[in-house]
Amino acid sequence: QSKKAGKDAVNELIRLHETQNDLKKCVKEYDAIIADVDSPPDEYADARTELESVRGKLEELRTRIRRKQAVLGVGDRTRLTNLINNPFLALWMQTLALKQRLRDRLRFRKFELD
Repeated sequence: QSKKAGKDAVNELIRLHETQNDLKKCVKEYDAIIADVDSPPDEYADARTELESVRGKLEELRTRIRRKQAVLGVGDRTRLTNLINNPFLALWMQTLALKQRLRDRLRFRKFELD
């Protein structure tokens, strides 16, 4: 188990960084809705409440990432930075995420038709 612990921790951190990027996109979208003067009042109110919850989740996620990075050794930290900055890996992770979403939709539709 200890041989794979470093790899598992690095993979977990990569997934957490992807989730962090998704939450940042949500925050930008809600900020745009709030900044838009022409947005309907109900949409504005929903965006305000959702923005607070997303910001809370984002802050929790940042603390989790910091704690997990503090546990990593020197070799794992350099490996993590190399993997995060690797454009091939980023594309590969996006492809895997798309593949998983397609599988989930297909699985959902399969049971929807039954």
